[in-house]
Amino acid sequence: MPLEKMICGDNYTTELIKDNINGLIESNDAVILIGIDSLTSGGSGDSSFNGYMQNFMRGVRGFGGLYLPFASFMEFAPDDYSYNLCSVYSLGSGRSWVDSISDWSDERRINSINGLGFYYDGTQNPTGNGFGVNIGFKYTKIRLFYRQHPGGGTFNIDQPTYGQSYTEVDTSGVESLQYVDVSLYRDDVPVEPGTINNVGYNLRINDVSGDVQIHGCLILTGDKAPVIVNDARAGRKLSDYVKVSESVRGDFLDYCGVTHSIFNAGTNDTGTSTPEVFESNLSGAINLITSKNIKSYIVIPNYNSTEATLQYRQNYINVATQFNCDIYDTPSLWGDYSTFVNNGWMADSTHPNDFFTRKLGQDYSNMIVNASKYEDPELL
Repeated sequence: MPLEKMICGDNYTTELIKDNINGLIESNDAVILIGIDSLTSGGSGDSSFNGYMQNFMRGVRGFGGLYLPFASFMEFAPDDYSYNLCSVYSLGSGRSWVDSISDWSDERRINSINGLGFYYDGTQNPTGNGFGVNIGFKYTKIRLFYRQHPGGGTFNIDQPTYGQSYTEVDTSGVESLQYVDVSLYRDDVPVEPGTINNVGYNLRINDVSGDVQIHGCLILTGDKAPVIVNDARAGRKLSDYVKVSESVRGDFLDYCGVTHSIFNAGTNDTGTSTPEVFESNLSGAINLITSKNIKSYIVIPNYNSTEATLQYRQNYINVATQFNCDIYDTPSLWGDYSTFVNNGWMADSTHPNDFFTRKLGQDYSNMIVNASKYEDPELL
């Protein structure tokens, strides 16, 4: 098997795939981090924000890929098999979800990517146990993120669809965020659109042994085009988000090559964080992002009451001023909560519906496109 088809594991000396993926990330117009709660994860019960933003980018700039978090709420309904994930499935039992751990002092949550991922604790790991993803054929490279820690374990990665087998990955070592790069192997297999078995790749993480924690994966198409990295989770509080190891958050930004950040936080903090505490948390989160020379946008969301809308407003402005961030001021641009209700823009008492989410997606996309390093006069 050619070296470029191999995984970069401990048993191989080649850096071909790692260099190749780093090159793909660096060549993209923008790698966009969006988060952190349901207002950017598709809060109306679907993935309208992600789907619209990704489709908009794909339509005007091409589509470079996405970050897929492994989490208990995952379900995918792709609109076409060429670009999107086809399905996610489990192998056997014994897997637990990181976001089901309620205690944020638990080391698995602290050392996760935004409190997401899955883990095996070493007590229920029979041979063949694991996790699989069917991936649309337009994707060519994967960067799989996992937790390295003392006394970890091992897992294998293979692609059974094409008979590609890889050696095991050892997760033991000093506490840190690590990744392994995989080149999706594909011969000249005839493509029959709409037929999952003949369209994409079957990537399998199996034969898990010991204490293993896997966060998610960055999936790239190879096109020089924007990549969407969404680490949002419905219900996520900023006060919890900042509990994740700063080292993990910083390394994740580096390893994904993030160039732009849309930071949407605060709607779940009302009633639990004072304005002073909220500003301190927001300042800490934005400081880390901007220290990486990432173009950052802070979203002031439209809360579901005037009192809540005003509670943190000045704090958003203070932090944006402190770190020279642009502001997307939803209430000023679109009206207060009653305006949303009267215009029929709400899916429920908290979340905008698909119609308005697409408006936001287009606005956010336009911000990034106009700020990207490859200017397109037709879009300015």
